[in-house]
Amino acid sequence: MIKRNTSKTFFTSLFLLFTIFVLNTEICFAQDSVDKDKGCFMIMAGKNTTKNNSVLIGHNNDLSGKEFSYVQKFPRTHYDSVVFFNLDNGLKLEIPEITFKWMALQTEKGYKEGDAIAINEYKVAIAGGVSLKKDRNMKAREADPLIEKGVSGAIRYLAIQQAKSARECVKIIGNYYNTYGISYPNGVTIADPNEIWYMETGGGKHWAAVKIPNDACWVQANSYRINYVNPNNNNMMCSPGLLEFAKQKGLWNPDSSVFSFSDAFGGRMEKTEKYKNYNSHRLWRATSLIDPSMQATPDQKNLPVHIQPGNKIGIKDIMNILRDEYRNTNFDPYLIDSLKGKIRPIASDKCVHTSIVQLRNDFPANIGAIMWVGMGSPVTTPYIPLYLGINEIPDNYQKKSNEQAFNIFKKIADIYYKEPLRYRDKFPAIWENLENKIIREQRNIDHMSYRLYRIDPSQSKHFITVNVATMADEGIDIANEFLESE
Repeated sequence: MIKRNTSKTFFTSLFLLFTIFVLNTEICFAQDSVDKDKGCFMIMAGKNTTKNNSVLIGHNNDLSGKEFSYVQKFPRTHYDSVVFFNLDNGLKLEIPEITFKWMALQTEKGYKEGDAIAINEYKVAIAGGVSLKKDRNMKAREADPLIEKGVSGAIRYLAIQQAKSARECVKIIGNYYNTYGISYPNGVTIADPNEIWYMETGGGKHWAAVKIPNDACWVQANSYRINYVNPNNNNMMCSPGLLEFAKQKGLWNPDSSVFSFSDAFGGRMEKTEKYKNYNSHRLWRATSLIDPSMQATPDQKNLPVHIQPGNKIGIKDIMNILRDEYRNTNFDPYLIDSLKGKIRPIASDKCVHTSIVQLRNDFPANIGAIMWVGMGSPVTTPYIPLYLGINEIPDNYQKKSNEQAFNIFKKIADIYYKEPLRYRDKFPAIWENLENKIIREQRNIDHMSYRLYRIDPSQSKHFITVNVATMADEGIDIANEFLESE
């Protein structure tokens, strides 16, 4: 039976009070300290940009830094009677008669918080999300207010239990938005081995989604980035009547410009002194790492959403971007005293889990759908590949573990971020040998598990489970050795 964790009532009430306050004055936004460090980040790499034609999506989930994370598997389930998916605001949604097998990397309050990474038995993934609350402009807030009894980010995980492709998953989520409205503005990546989709919610009833070209990368912080939307384009989707609504509400003037979803609903952070570089610097840095030849500059606005990398992207490249702290730049917040507390790097001590979703056509889902998991800040945790086909989650990565991985790596993060310059030479280099070894051995694990799969799928799953557990244990051993030396 699916667990139902409902504990966001307090936060929903707080958000409503805050929304009322900011609608009355622009000044309070600049002074606001709520969620100031909660800024997730994503990078999406189409299959034609990667070294082995995998779809790769990296994500840093930044909250307060204290919400412990764990991984959980959910079996394919057939319900004999009607069962409901209960949202925290009281909305009840009927769960389909059959739900697919899936696995989730989630925070302490479960996947219904909307902060989970998930993959299902059809290699469909919810590969990361970002909050767009702060960037939603005032005119859009008034024209398209959020719906208190609408659906939240949790709806993604009801959708993934019934979707056989990324495109279908987007449509399912969109239908929930159209029917019940939206209670929280967000962006989310939905992917399968063939397509990556990025979806944004503009307000209470309106949303847009675009397919990322297979030969491009897309980077995403906490600002609206979907621009041109054409409801008649097969690679775009949106809420019914979106353009007409934007025109009627004064969010778009068709006589002066082509419709842009980000212009209509976003742009508030860049116009606020406190947050004007909060997103743009992270986007610039990731863009520069993907394609140095573009020569993007830190103060460059309107960076292209589609980036063609100069070289093929690999797992290690995604790791390096997720771990970036602006080292060797003029924006290093730990090296330049005047920037401390003012610059937000891609990697943060507020990150509670980091991940790279890897989706491949070459193998069945048990082997071809992988969630590379890091517990905590990407600088102070290794990435361990958790295959969908594992029989059980490694002990330290389960919620009930006595020596939970999150707690171990949180201790390291606390040490590192207290004196980052002292430990900079050690982290993330401490994980390099392990991660290089895992990447080298992945090919052998893949092919051996596939050979076993064709003979006996249960033996294949056992082989994967043992290897993943060994990798996870090696990471824990390295962490404990460091902690014992301190």
